[in-house]
Amino acid sequence: MSWSDRIHSDLDAIVGSGLHRRLRDLRLDTPVEGTLVEDERPVVSFASNDYLGLTRHPGVVAAAHEALDRAGTGTGASRLIVGSRPEHRALETEIAHWKRTGAALLFPHGLHRQPRCPHRARWTGRPHLFRRLEPCFDHRRVSPE
Repeated sequence: MSWSDRIHSDLDAIVGSGLHRRLRDLRLDTPVEGTLVEDERPVVSFASNDYLGLTRHPGVVAAAHEALDRAGTGTGASRLIVGSRPEHRALETEIAHWKRTGAALLFPHGLHRQPRCPHRARWTGRPHLFRRLEPCFDHRRVSPE
């Protein structure tokens, strides 16, 4: 059997078993409820990251417009490369005040905290605060602790 024949055979088996997936257009009426465009079938999305409905909240939309007007679009580079923006410091200050602690440090996404390098962080005994965070980018360094 040729490679191409095998691929087509495997694909036919997937389609025949009902496991074939394809992109479908969804029209959202609420953050989690919508309609499949192709057959007007109602659906509930259990995979929405907008389960609180904040992406359409007027206050959130207005704040997003204000931020776009002030800072533009694009992600730029990491804070470690180009430096912190005023928005980072303002949010960290607000979080520290809310948590009643001296400081807070944002990890915008999980890539910054490098969960596979927990030996690099020194715990202070207070949630969310570390005395020292060392970068995990140099995997040649291994802490004996």
